[in-house]
Amino acid sequence: MSSPNGKCLIAVPTLNEAKHIAHLLEQLLAEAKPMDWPVVVIDGGSTDGTQAIVESFIARGEPVQLAHNPKRIQSAAMNRAVAQFGDGLDYVIRIDAHGDYPADYCRALVQEAQTIGADCVVVPMTTVGQNTFQRAVATAQNSLVGTGGSAHRTGKGGAFVDHGHHALMSIPAYRAVGV
Repeated sequence: MSSPNGKCLIAVPTLNEAKHIAHLLEQLLAEAKPMDWPVVVIDGGSTDGTQAIVESFIARGEPVQLAHNPKRIQSAAMNRAVAQFGDGLDYVIRIDAHGDYPADYCRALVQEAQTIGADCVVVPMTTVGQNTFQRAVATAQNSLVGTGGSAHRTGKGGAFVDHGHHALMSIPAYRAVGV
């Protein structure tokens, strides 16, 4: 994939994500570093070592920043990320700490936004599970009954939707709605 124009803030709201954050940061940095895109973890007061893991990335010189989210909820984390780190950048991408993403996920979102001239690009979400119970729940959540036919969960793509799984938003549009 070609490199898109535009600078992107990769924001990761966290709360007790020690099991997942190191793998995710390695995955994100492989894409973010060559693009010179900042990765910021906005933590809501983790007590499981999440912050120490992020700090270990910072200590070894990785382009990761850690911010505190006193309100603890994901929306407040995103608002803080844009307010504190969004100046001079074009887009913000919200990443779930326990998600798994393709190697070119962020570049693909920016490229799509630029290609179609969109302020927001969302992707379908597929739920997966590791054990029998989780797989059963995931199957239900991925079904028509579980999604309610929601366009952002059905994976049909290429259409405008009323609501979408968090992904990319232009920072000017984000700020226009109020941070």
